[in-house]
Amino acid sequence: MTKEYKSDEFIYFIEEPTGEYEETGAKGGSTRKKPITKKILIDYDKIDSLDLEKRGEQVPFTHKHVVNTPLYMLYYWSPIIGDRACWLYQQLLTYCREDRDFLWDCLDELQYRTKMSRPTLNKHLDLLEENNFIMKIHRLNQKDNNRQTTPIIKVRQTIPLLSKEQYMSLSDSSKRQHDKFMEKYGKHSNMNETTYDSNETVDELIEGGEVKITQKMKKKIQNLMKEEKAVNYIATKLEFSDGLKVDEFHEILGSGKYISKPSYETLMKDSFVFYDREFDCVDIIVNSMAKQLFEDMRDAYQPMFGSVIREIYGITYGEYKLKFYSFEDYMYKLERGI
Repeated sequence: MTKEYKSDEFIYFIEEPTGEYEETGAKGGSTRKKPITKKILIDYDKIDSLDLEKRGEQVPFTHKHVVNTPLYMLYYWSPIIGDRACWLYQQLLTYCREDRDFLWDCLDELQYRTKMSRPTLNKHLDLLEENNFIMKIHRLNQKDNNRQTTPIIKVRQTIPLLSKEQYMSLSDSSKRQHDKFMEKYGKHSNMNETTYDSNETVDELIEGGEVKITQKMKKKIQNLMKEEKAVNYIATKLEFSDGLKVDEFHEILGSGKYISKPSYETLMKDSFVFYDREFDCVDIIVNSMAKQLFEDMRDAYQPMFGSVIREIYGITYGEYKLKFYSFEDYMYKLERGI
């Protein structure tokens, strides 16, 4: 009897590189640079509906009732991803029964079946993912204090056809054999010019996803707040953005034209204004007391900010959304990349 998967017991996420690195300890007292990632939360429904068969072309399955896909793996994919990755893919397929195209909690058994160490197994899973055979989605177990557990692995049920880019990396003899294969079995199939980029599938999954706030993120921001470095952090993160107009913002507000000098000192000291043109949104970043006041009395303060924003950016309210953030809130926004 097939084990039932209880999807609602888990939180699902994909790790996305931030482009930043941190130094970690390595053997012999040396250090190495480790990529810093952010966790993008995704709904299970997206995972369930994900169809890997639609990514790139697939190998014609049979010819005159003879299954030819294992031969294609052996002859043509093996030089690209290696024998061990091909064997691992065949093992993964054995878990997909009764119209199920995914597996979970099987890494220990896969280690035993394939005689691979966990690092080697993960390396070959990555190879399969890069070449559109599988997609790994990480999980947090809600019944175990949100502890990370083994990933859910979606498995493509048909073998992808080599792209022309991959075909060109084959030896001359393998190319000739592939030509004969396509002539015999694949007359109605076309190789894509370039290899399908698995990152496109990742982008599709994480679109609209929420970035998880991690304990490490919380600790970093708490330390910045404690050390009174929030303003410097935000300024550094936004300094090369043309939507940041701090000097103009303070020149107008500090003039007394819209707000008294005591109110300016109390509410607007060290504040930021940032126009995010991609999302047509103007962010006002202030201390937590000012943020609460502006949100509670939005109708009273919106005309003032509308006039200031029009002076700075030449846009009128209705062409943008106005959002208020505390320094702490905005640091989380920047850390989460949203």
